[in-house]
Amino acid sequence: MMLFTLVLIVIVPFVLIALLFRLQRIFQWGWLEKLLQKTDRLNERRRRRYIPVIEVLFIPVIVVLVYLSFRNIKPEHPRFDNRIAVVVDAADINYWGPVLSRQFERIVRTPQPEKQFQLVLFNDAKPSQLAGYNYQIVLASRASSPVRALISELPGGPADTAETEIRLIRRGDAVNGGRLVIAGWADSPDCLQVELERRGDELFAQIEEDAMTCRRGALFTSRKEAAVTRDLLERFGWSFTKFADMELVESSEDASFAAFSPFSPGRYLFVHWVENGDTALINPRWMIETRNRLCDQYYDSTYVDRHFFQPKRTTFLGRTALVTRGLWADDRPTSGGPFVNYLFYDPGDRRLYMIDVFVFRPGQDKLPFLQPLEVLAHTFITVREQP
Repeated sequence: MMLFTLVLIVIVPFVLIALLFRLQRIFQWGWLEKLLQKTDRLNERRRRRYIPVIEVLFIPVIVVLVYLSFRNIKPEHPRFDNRIAVVVDAADINYWGPVLSRQFERIVRTPQPEKQFQLVLFNDAKPSQLAGYNYQIVLASRASSPVRALISELPGGPADTAETEIRLIRRGDAVNGGRLVIAGWADSPDCLQVELERRGDELFAQIEEDAMTCRRGALFTSRKEAAVTRDLLERFGWSFTKFADMELVESSEDASFAAFSPFSPGRYLFVHWVENGDTALINPRWMIETRNRLCDQYYDSTYVDRHFFQPKRTTFLGRTALVTRGLWADDRPTSGGPFVNYLFYDPGDRRLYMIDVFVFRPGQDKLPFLQPLEVLAHTFITVREQP
């Protein structure tokens, strides 16, 4: 984006001047003729002789620079669709709105509150209205509900039963545009709500995991990026299967550190590893100390804001891991943003890995920029895992 701005600043004035001279030859403006006579001592014959030469020389330069500038312009981030269509009976739409919002519109501090998913409520919707939604929640909370017929048409939907049940129904393949439907039915909204809240975390995790798979297909990988992936495997022993628009901007094999950033700054990813790592280091204290040390050295003294810090022991790509979501900050009052840190041990190469993604987008929503980085982190592979 910087190159594009530079091209505009440098080239546009020359283009306008050349165009003005060309129009002057057609319209013979008196005021411009007087101005030209004052600013230079060339007569009209000499201007007619040299100006076309200047235009001919500048046209190839302009074309090349404009091509290079537009060639490097990429979307700031893939436009991931985070909408969830909700279909309920018209009589219950006010009842289900707050309940489902608590379960699925979970808030992430970036530091402003942002929703991970956005609910779009329908009442008695037709299947054609839902075609554009990858995620759907269809709830029939009454025995004679009109929505019950819509659920019955789904594969795996209810037969003639009055039991309270919630099912996950997959329609097609996630990568190829399939849909994930949460279908629930009961004789009363209260019974269905109890079951929904009991399984809320499980259902949310299923949608979140499925969204990660869908988003991988949205990231662009070119031949050049595939070559970079191979180079990283040969150089460091690890890589990313989909490199998106991130480029290696700094690396130190002695420090076991590699930093990545796109052409347009504001999104960052770094990898740090420890040879013969100790699994005892997979704890919040070591993570904070190590991240702060690396950021102090490579990212202008940013540090973890301990007021917004959520470590969670879980799995990452089949490995036991500590996944931490939080905010980073520095001493400037307007600086800060979200980060996600993945700390795990790989028994194949006996390394302890730290993958960290973070965003700096003041005045903007951060999740649309953070989510592609999380997807990129989940394509991490080691030499032993390469295809």
